[in-house]
Amino acid sequence: MVTPNIDGSGASGAFFITMEGSEGKTDEVLLTSEGFEEGTTAILNVVAANVGDINKIFLRNGGTDTYQCAKVRVELGTKFWDFDCQEEIACPKRCVEKMTLTGSQKYEITV
Repeated sequence: MVTPNIDGSGASGAFFITMEGSEGKTDEVLLTSEGFEEGTTAILNVVAANVGDINKIFLRNGGTDTYQCAKVRVELGTKFWDFDCQEEIACPKRCVEKMTLTGSQKYEITV
């Protein structure tokens, strides 16, 4: 989770993620109960159901501070999925940001 170094981009409070993939959707999982500081990168480990290749995520802000992330990367072994954050997440106006895949992905090809 990358939070840009822009005034007001960080936020306190709980944040949750739901991942959707080719094999289904995870339950909502707590990422942090403390929020994210501006200008930082947080590496978080979560346990969730295997949903196959991830094609979208939902990031939910459980607090009242406005939050703006720059990028979310989900990794599993050598696979990774990158998601760009497009909008600020602020409750009660907009509590959840739906993100779809962006950029290049790493593929392993065996011949």
